Amino acid sequence: MFLFGTGVIIVNTGDGKGKTTAAMGVAMRSLVHGYRVALVQFMKNPDEFDYAEKKLENFFSKLSVFTMGTGFTWNSADLSIDKAAAGLAWNHAKKLVLSNEYDLVILDEILVAISCGLLEESEVLDFLQSTIKLPDIILTGRGASTSVIALADLVSEIKNIKHPFDTKGTLARKGIDW
Repeated sequence: MFLFGTGVIIVNTGDGKGKTTAAMGVAMRSLVHGYRVALVQFMKNPDEFDYAEKKLENFFSKLSVFTMGTGFTWNSADLSIDKAAAGLAWNHAKKLVLSNEYDLVILDEILVAISCGLLEESEVLDFLQSTIKLPDIILTGRGASTSVIALADLVSEIKNIKHPFDTKGTLARKGIDW
């Protein structure tokens, strides 16, 4: 049985839509119970979209959102800039985890940052394994490795069965995708 505050590590991975959405569902539950939640977005660029997650801070005083990415790597002109941004986001995330200010820390798209080589997986795993008292942590993104899965207490794989982009060419929609 998982109890909030015992430092469980949750992984939401897979090729389907809904990894961040599932993490935000846990965040909403946590906030309603009075817990403090931090969300660090590793890949999402605050200049690309008006992400709804950031607006949630206006409704929940115990939610802190840090959108620190440069966008997804397939749009990148210079991966060194993306790597530097991911490094800053990771350093900030570590401070949040160690601060004892948050009960839940969501590391959104960190698995993508790892699989793209923007972060070293061994550094992330070493930190999570060596930290004595962790808040609950959710890692999201495609491509969770066997090492990440082995470390996690709970792993969900979200599978793409059908998506309107594939079937109708529908682009990401405000309120549904961002």
